[in-house]
Amino acid sequence: MSPYPTIQRPHQGNALLPLLMIAGIAVAAIGMGYLLKSLRAPPLPAWSSNSAQETQFVDALLSRMTLEEKIGQCNLATPAIDLSADRTALGVDPSRALDIFQLSATQREDLRRGHIGGFIGAAGGDFVRTAQAEVAQSRLGIPLLFGAEVLHGYATIFPSPLAEVASWSPTLAERTARAAAREATAVGINWTLAPAVDVARDARWKRIGESAGEDVLLASQFTIARVRGFQGEALDSTDTIAATARHFIADGAAEGGLDYAATDLSEHTMRSVYLPPFQAAINSGVATIMTSFNDINGMPGTAHKSYLIDLLKGELGFSGFVIARPQAGAKSLSHDTTIDPYEAIQRTYAAGVDIRLGTMPCGEQLRTWNQGKPLEKQYIDDATRRILSVKYQLGLFDNPLRYAKKQPKKELLSTAARQLARTAGRESIVLLKNEGGLLPLAKRGQRLALIGPFIKDKQHLNGSWLPLHRRSAGVSLYEGLVAARGGENGLLYTQGSGITTPLTDGIAAAVREARRADVAVLALGTVSKQPKDAAIRTRLRLPDAQLALARAVIATGVPVVVLLRNSGPLALPWLAEHANAIVETWFLGSETGNAVADILFGDYAPSGRLPVSFPRYAEQEPLYYNHKNSGQPSAALFPFGHGLSYTSFRYEAIELDNWLVPPQEDLKVTVTVRNTGQRDGETVAQLYLHDSVASSTRPVRELKAYQRQHIKAGETAQIEFTVPESALRLVNNQQQWVSEPGRFDVFVGANSVTGLQTHFHSIQQRDATEALPLRVGWDGANNGLERALSQATATKQHDISELVALYHQYRAVIQGAIPPSSVTLTVSITTGSRSIAEGGGELWLQLFADHSAWENGVATAYRLLPPSEGTVVTTFPGLTPGDYALQLFDDLNGDAKLNVDALGLPTEPVTFSNSAKYTLHGAPDFQAVRVRLSPGTLSLSLPHP
Repeated sequence: MSPYPTIQRPHQGNALLPLLMIAGIAVAAIGMGYLLKSLRAPPLPAWSSNSAQETQFVDALLSRMTLEEKIGQCNLATPAIDLSADRTALGVDPSRALDIFQLSATQREDLRRGHIGGFIGAAGGDFVRTAQAEVAQSRLGIPLLFGAEVLHGYATIFPSPLAEVASWSPTLAERTARAAAREATAVGINWTLAPAVDVARDARWKRIGESAGEDVLLASQFTIARVRGFQGEALDSTDTIAATARHFIADGAAEGGLDYAATDLSEHTMRSVYLPPFQAAINSGVATIMTSFNDINGMPGTAHKSYLIDLLKGELGFSGFVIARPQAGAKSLSHDTTIDPYEAIQRTYAAGVDIRLGTMPCGEQLRTWNQGKPLEKQYIDDATRRILSVKYQLGLFDNPLRYAKKQPKKELLSTAARQLARTAGRESIVLLKNEGGLLPLAKRGQRLALIGPFIKDKQHLNGSWLPLHRRSAGVSLYEGLVAARGGENGLLYTQGSGITTPLTDGIAAAVREARRADVAVLALGTVSKQPKDAAIRTRLRLPDAQLALARAVIATGVPVVVLLRNSGPLALPWLAEHANAIVETWFLGSETGNAVADILFGDYAPSGRLPVSFPRYAEQEPLYYNHKNSGQPSAALFPFGHGLSYTSFRYEAIELDNWLVPPQEDLKVTVTVRNTGQRDGETVAQLYLHDSVASSTRPVRELKAYQRQHIKAGETAQIEFTVPESALRLVNNQQQWVSEPGRFDVFVGANSVTGLQTHFHSIQQRDATEALPLRVGWDGANNGLERALSQATATKQHDISELVALYHQYRAVIQGAIPPSSVTLTVSITTGSRSIAEGGGELWLQLFADHSAWENGVATAYRLLPPSEGTVVTTFPGLTPGDYALQLFDDLNGDAKLNVDALGLPTEPVTFSNSAKYTLHGAPDFQAVRVRLSPGTLSLSLPHP
């Protein structure tokens, strides 16, 4: 049963009965009955978690609402703050922070009139219960939303969003979002303005620390994980909250990295790069989406109807509500699209905004504006319906107090949450450099000089966008190192410099301490909101005071470990050359010190990888790995995907399960990786593709799959990737996602610029009369099937129906194989009319046990074949499974065709043509056909000459 009887009651009909009875003399009895019936609205349907009843409930409620009440649902208020509250305890006891929120007299009145739909930035069971009690007295008693920016934690703070992406573990992100939701709901919050899903390609953008990095795949997968973490299996659970994907769209693409600046964005780039993470959020059921702040192609993002209505709500089918920040109307003014503030607000609603955040009385503005310029009903009705639907899904109509726990303290800063924060912190740390294996450090027997403004700092552990009371909470670096070593013995500390300014005698003291130590640990970095130009990240380097400190300490000759604390990429060319080790620690949150100590002392081997490219100089920006092939961008200092471990890995071999991939079929790629070091460790194997020829220009590489793999010292692992057909799609010139036939290069390795390489071809079943529209580049391959396909695509006139048929025949042979105990290789050679018969020479067929040994000319077995024209069949019986090479050799120029089969396979052979010319007297320009024989499997390919 709903605790809101006012929702179920008739609409004021009974209060009018006395007046109606007075008028009854003039009204016929049947007319009186009809009038009474019309004044009593039927009760609302009962709330149910069954989504099928949601539309019926919301429509019924919407039909009863006045325009004033609808506008009220679109209005979010900010709470009054009790400035007398004792804030000294807020960092210690987060539940104390809830005491500062209050309702003003005006807000109480607005709640009773139904003119407020929710609060932003407020929490606490007492506040929530008070506010819900006030709104329950309104005519319809529609419950309230309580939103907050729970971006990466509420009481327990987890690594900042970009830092967490460095873990390359969406599973971890789902767990931290789930933990954050539990703490937030404990204090009454039912809606978070997270996650930020922006793809960020320019390190100068000051919000890059809250983004999902520069890669589309990582951004999409972390978006899915975080939405699932916040919203759980059902929004009406008592520990789940509505999530918000932000900022729609391309907020991080502003010119020059300047926040809120203009963005000139092509349709192709929008759909290829910036849209996929939002599509992933919508597919995951995200409840709300926030608009961007920038000007996109000449229109404010907060009033961009073609994006918000046509694309987001139309094409993508988003059914939740759209949020704009307080600047929504102001942005229309600042972008010079109107001079009327009321028109600016109206434009945002007409363009698809449903609700607006902030302290400005949006509801009052809309009501005032509507008196002179009536608001179109369709806009406000659609906005109200979407807001009511989210409230319904949260279960607020069933129990508006489900998120107002009376004893929240036990849910905050739990042991499990702190341990998760520590795990997330150490998995997010990236080892950028480790010259000479300086790390890990010894817990005993080494004297460490701890130097820098961030050694004991606790004000900047968490980054930006945090609840007020968590600004100074958490474990400092110093506290974590002391705990790991069991005390302060052997730890020498001096600050050395301030964050942006030098200290008197600071460098001299740092040099003295460094010379007394075995290793110097420098804690350097930037803060999330530095003044002046650092706020828009135009320099991308450490402050001068810290650089001077680093130069002086490194000049002592003592081994130096640099610990970086920063929100996004920094340009560190001098440090990268001169420091012995560099560790990227980002903003790690509540367990910063413990997580860093786990890495420094080797209790946990570093496994993080960069989700963004680190430039050598700020002038390189925007810098990202998946750029187009045109131009020659300068190399990154530390590339996307880079990260070291305390061991070493060698990528030894890469294999594909197929080199011709038909429509709707997945490709399996297997890579062999060996741990060549002395310690166990974890590698992050990364698979990239390059579409070498396409209807639109393609990036040099695109991340399509990755796997974290723990490998013990000295052991080898087989890592298998599945590349779905969808990973081969691109946005064509008609702005549609399509698959196209052609060649794809495959790269598998430890980052975006290294790795093993191979290729495959995507094909499509076509009508025999249809010309292949693309040209495919080849590396001189002479294999019959590849060569025929090459010729077909080069002429653009040859249909490939026969090749496709041959491909399917080839697959049928492999898939239908009967596993024999040993393999007999059967080879038939058909000589052409100009071959051996004309000269009376000899024909040799040589078999090499190692498919690479043919280059050395040492045959394992051979057959001398008659020099007659026609077909000769020979066999190599009793072969064990393995790799072989076949070389056809004659002493005259000629053509020959090889048919290769294996005993136990279907009788119809797999045919490969070899048309290479062979020269005289043992100096052939020859090629070898590679044959892989295993029980039940026959695989043929041709290596390069």
